[in-house]
Amino acid sequence: MEKKYSYLLLFAIMLFLFGTSFIQQNDIASKKPDFESLQNRISAISKDQKQAFYLTLQYIELAKKNKQIDELITGYGFATTYAPEIDKPKYGDSLVTESVKTKDNRYIGMAYASAANANFKNYDYKKALEMAIIANDYLKNDTSKEFAYEGLFTISRLKNKIGDNTEAQKIANEIYEYYRWKKDQKNTADIRSSYIYTLNNLIRINSALAQFDKNAVLLEEGYSFIQNNQDVAFYLSELISSDAFNEYSQGKYPSAIQKLEKSLSLYNDSDHHFYEKFYLGMSYWKLQQDEKAFPFFQEITDDYQKTGKISLEFRPAFEFFIEYYKKKGNREKQLIAVDDLLRYEKKFKEEQNNIAQKLKTDYDEKRLIEEKENLLSERRKERWSIIGIAVLGIMAVTGFFTYQNKKNKVPQQSVQAEEPDNTESSTAKSHEKEEMPALKTTEVRNNESATAPEEEIPIVYSLQNQQKNQPPEIDFEAYLPINKYTVKQLLKSLDDFEKSDKYLSPDLRLVTLAEKFHTNDKYLSRVIKVKTGKTFNGYINDLRFAHLDNIIKTNPDFRERKIKEIAKYLGFGTPEFFATAFKEKYGKTPREYFEKSS
Repeated sequence: MEKKYSYLLLFAIMLFLFGTSFIQQNDIASKKPDFESLQNRISAISKDQKQAFYLTLQYIELAKKNKQIDELITGYGFATTYAPEIDKPKYGDSLVTESVKTKDNRYIGMAYASAANANFKNYDYKKALEMAIIANDYLKNDTSKEFAYEGLFTISRLKNKIGDNTEAQKIANEIYEYYRWKKDQKNTADIRSSYIYTLNNLIRINSALAQFDKNAVLLEEGYSFIQNNQDVAFYLSELISSDAFNEYSQGKYPSAIQKLEKSLSLYNDSDHHFYEKFYLGMSYWKLQQDEKAFPFFQEITDDYQKTGKISLEFRPAFEFFIEYYKKKGNREKQLIAVDDLLRYEKKFKEEQNNIAQKLKTDYDEKRLIEEKENLLSERRKERWSIIGIAVLGIMAVTGFFTYQNKKNKVPQQSVQAEEPDNTESSTAKSHEKEEMPALKTTEVRNNESATAPEEEIPIVYSLQNQQKNQPPEIDFEAYLPINKYTVKQLLKSLDDFEKSDKYLSPDLRLVTLAEKFHTNDKYLSRVIKVKTGKTFNGYINDLRFAHLDNIIKTNPDFRERKIKEIAKYLGFGTPEFFATAFKEKYGKTPREYFEKSS
């Protein structure tokens, strides 16, 4: 009996709990989602990255459930900050995808900026640069500098990574000065975070340039700011890390070790934090404490062997093992270390060169061209201003003399009425006739001077010339997410490629051509597809067959060659592949086609 009652009691408790839960769920469902309070909770616990990411996932799910795209974009933005490093690029891609749907340049630009930063942290510098340049294109003309600087931030960090620290400092300092001013005008959570983040970046660049006096001021400023603004306490570990790098750059290795260890102890996430570990290893190595340096460098190189990703500045980690095993007399492991360094060196130089080249063509040269265009535009405005003032001046003088002439005519007419004198009347009329043409001549000269300078007049005399001078505009949206400057560069490269007959090269591959164009295979494939509507193989085959048609027209005897020779000449790997592609193009085998055409 007691057993029966115990079951009933348990059932009643379960029913109560279920009913309470059901009521709560219905009550929550009936309420409008409070995204603002959830945002505040995420900001409040930002120093606990794991918990902040957990709440961020809830935010994303809630936004998806309620189909609120603005909130979904916000959620993905949080994820690029709080997600584990390995997952940040994934959320960055989602952020871009959702932002493009809005067709709002500011949303799209900010999304690309966040995605660039996420890929930078994951050591995918090539993708980070692509996205940073796209972000800059979208945001650079925005009325708010706050948004324009988001696209430039990753560019300054990449310049630092390839050793262009002077240029990196110019950009970083401008961004920092803006946020320093902005936080005093509008001290919101976003501005506070951006300020301390950009201050951190500037400290590291200054350290690389050995400008330690500047850093002393910045570090004091940063520590004070975090102490007075606990919502940015999340950045304390990074500020201590920057402080440690500043110490390391001055050769103060014991102090650097102490601060790096403090920084690592404050991080509350699942990331590897290889930056801090690398400089711990470097500090111990400089102090000739190789055994203490060993585990830090080992972790970094092991991860590189596993993922193929590594910071551009971690090259000394490989050098360490060569020296370490040399001292140990272990030639076998020393040889392995040498091979590892050679492989890394190849990747390091290639990536560094690609980034340097792309920064030069897609950012530096483009920026200089834009500055030149702006200067020319300002000069043209000045010219027209001067011309306008001259026109107004001439009109004023003309009006004055016209008025005086009319004023003088009235007394003359009255005199003529009282004392008619044909001679004097004719003299006045002749004087009037002489004076007015002179004024008209002045107006004509004024109109001539108002004409634009010769080099500014477009030489367009017919529709044919107009079409020649103004080629059809490129639909850059069709090429997204590739930025328009990269599209222009690739279209120009393809045009040169088609004119050079390089499509006849044997075993031509998409990857090898992309490398020659300083881009990746996905971008090149997309540009070819949008431009021609064809795949890479279809595009190359059509170029080769068009070349073959031209040869046959100018040299009919060419068709008498063996199929194997023709296939080899056109760059096809095998006669069989040539025959298959040929039949797909012409509907006949090469032999059938040539016999019929002869």
